[in-house]
Amino acid sequence: FAGNLGLNSKLKASREKPLWLYHQDFDSNGQADPLIFHYMENKLVPFATRDDLIKQIPSLKKQHNSYVQYSQTSKPEDLLKNLDPANSFAVYELRSGVYFQKPDGSFQFEALPYSGQWSPIMKSYWDPESKRLHLAGNFSGFRVDLGKNNALSVQSWSYNQGSWKKLEVASNVSSHKEIRQIAPISVAGKEYIILPTNNGSVYWMKR
Repeated sequence: FAGNLGLNSKLKASREKPLWLYHQDFDSNGQADPLIFHYMENKLVPFATRDDLIKQIPSLKKQHNSYVQYSQTSKPEDLLKNLDPANSFAVYELRSGVYFQKPDGSFQFEALPYSGQWSPIMKSYWDPESKRLHLAGNFSGFRVDLGKNNALSVQSWSYNQGSWKKLEVASNVSSHKEIRQIAPISVAGKEYIILPTNNGSVYWMKR
C-alpha cells in the first residue's frame, strides 16, 4: 500500500500534466529554493503568487516588474534562468492505493475509490485476521492558500474480486484528528487498534 496526498487539494497531477518541483539555488545565496509549478490549462505556471516568489527570490522583481508580465508566464523558463534539469522532479500520481504484483513480477496500481482520497494517508495497517486495510491520515500544516486537509482521520477497506469496499468503523476518533500511527492492542481479552495523534490524545477503534 502507498499512502499519498489524495485528491482533496488544489494540487493536481497526471501523466499528461504532472506537477513539477524545481529545487536549486536560483538567487545564488547558498540555499536551494523549492518551487512548485502546476498546469493551468496548457500552461506550466508557478503555484506561488508573484509576491510570494519575490520574497523567496528577490531578483525576480527586476525580471518581471509587473503583474501583467508575470501573468504571461507559460513555462518555467519564462520565469527562471539557468534551470538545471537534474534538479527538477515530476509528480504524476497523487492518489493513494495498492500495488498488486502480477505473475510476471511487475506491479499494477489500484487506486482507492474517491472517498479514500479525501486527505493525505499518513499510516496504514493490514489486519491479517480480519483481512481489512486500516488507513489513517489528515494534515493541517499546509500553507494558508492550500488550507487544512483533514477530512479523513481513519477508514477501513476490504478488497474482493477486483473492487474496494468501504467498511464501517467503530471508533471514538472524529474525522478531523491527525492520526500518525496504527497499532493492534489487546485489552482485557478484547482486540482494538490504537490511533495516536501528533502530540495529542490516543484514540481507538475495534478490530
